[in-house]
Amino acid sequence: MDDSFRHFTINNNHDDNENNSKEIQFPAEILLKILTFQFYQLLLNNTSSNSFNIQYFIKSNLTVNKVFYRCVIKIIYKYCSFKTPHTFDIFLNSLLKNPKLGEYVQVLDFQEFTSIGLGRTGKMNKEIQMVTSTTILNCLLKTPNLIEFLASENIKDDLNSDLLYHLFNNMKYLKSIDFCGCSGEMFVSNFDQLIIKKPANYNITDLSLHDCTDLTPSILEKLIVNLPNLKKLDLTHTQITSTILNLIPHTAKLTHLSLSYCIQLTTRELINFFINHPAITCNKLVWLNLQCDSSTSSPLNNNQLTFLLKILDCDFVYLNLGGLDVSFENLMLIKRKFVNLKSLSIANNSIEIEQLIEFLKPPEDEKTINSNFYQRLEFLDLSNNRFMNRWSLDNPQFLNCCPSLIAFEFSIKTINDIDSMGGKFITRNENHEEIIWKTYDSLGRRGWLFKVDQERNPDNLSQIGLVEYDINTGRKLFKILKQPDFLKNVNKKISVSKGILFNAHEVFGDFERGIYKYYGMKM
Repeated sequence: MDDSFRHFTINNNHDDNENNSKEIQFPAEILLKILTFQFYQLLLNNTSSNSFNIQYFIKSNLTVNKVFYRCVIKIIYKYCSFKTPHTFDIFLNSLLKNPKLGEYVQVLDFQEFTSIGLGRTGKMNKEIQMVTSTTILNCLLKTPNLIEFLASENIKDDLNSDLLYHLFNNMKYLKSIDFCGCSGEMFVSNFDQLIIKKPANYNITDLSLHDCTDLTPSILEKLIVNLPNLKKLDLTHTQITSTILNLIPHTAKLTHLSLSYCIQLTTRELINFFINHPAITCNKLVWLNLQCDSSTSSPLNNNQLTFLLKILDCDFVYLNLGGLDVSFENLMLIKRKFVNLKSLSIANNSIEIEQLIEFLKPPEDEKTINSNFYQRLEFLDLSNNRFMNRWSLDNPQFLNCCPSLIAFEFSIKTINDIDSMGGKFITRNENHEEIIWKTYDSLGRRGWLFKVDQERNPDNLSQIGLVEYDINTGRKLFKILKQPDFLKNVNKKISVSKGILFNAHEVFGDFERGIYKYYGMKM
């Protein structure tokens, strides 16, 4: 802060006598801490849009005085998200007028961005010059301290080769890049022209190519071999091959890896990768997604999956085996071996309820219980299990067999059947305490049954979206409502962002929004 703005002064004048005038001075650093805390509290309201929460924060603080103004600007420019071309244009103009603001920017977030609507045609959208490859590149040139660049399919044609070159070669603090959903002929052509300078880029650790279906194997190879410090790598639904996968630099230490729906992977090379590649054998992997389409041939049969689970010496927290042939013996192996596992997906498998209860229940021997060294699963995906339906859930042993479990995922038909009969179950645990399980769905695509907990999973779903007013003043009431906490466990997309508050969960990442949420919540 400039010296002229280093103190915030409060005058308490009780009368006109100067001797009764008191001044209380706050260093700007302390005020910045206070406002940051307020900002944090407002952003906990993750049931409304971030732009609404930020606007509320700005209206409350920006015009108090010059010190407040400086502190607020520093806070809100740290994470910049855009919903429309107009908001990006306003942001870029502010950087052009005051280049100092660009030094505060650490994240450019386009995951909620769209130019569709308002009666515009495709031709009209192309003529809008607010968000183009030129303006985005100009923005990158004005934000030298950028850490995260979160693109989306709505700007895919504006990511030209010059912009990509600048991202991969000239942004010395950039750590995370997300191209979720980007595809198309122009996008591929721009990546084909990309040149990554030697030596390779050692800054970028997190790369998401989730659903970048059109990127060719040669482009994927060019990216992977030039990022030697990779930690998070999302290759969901891409053209990655086993050969290219084994070209990941040996200096990489992968913590997150998604290979779901990668149909060009072959069984032998895939197993060889998990057994021998240093990026895996360093045993840093905590998040793994191997989901596949159960209606087609699986890359791993049950024997190969059993072998893989036995040789992997990773401390998994998230494991998605949806579509693979998972047996009861595999579940018991997972229970014994991966004691820190919190989220497990075994969708499209038909394991009987009695076997699931045996898998979920805590150990019976007192020595193991006292050691606290046993699995405490929080989320289990059982969608498309033919033994799971509305009536099988009446078994009280099933819902209460695992005290740590806070949510199940079932097929949307099962969730709709529960909704038609009240939308909840009320059970009692061994201490005769009442436990309420309620349904939650993502607009008909996926559905969950979660345990109501006022701290982590509050029963406030009926209040979300309601607008309330003070009966005396008529002013709108601003209520902070949180989404159920279990939703962080169900995301099938790797989150490469630290979040708007830079406090995202180390393994599960931030609550994603916009098009990222759509892809993360897909079946």
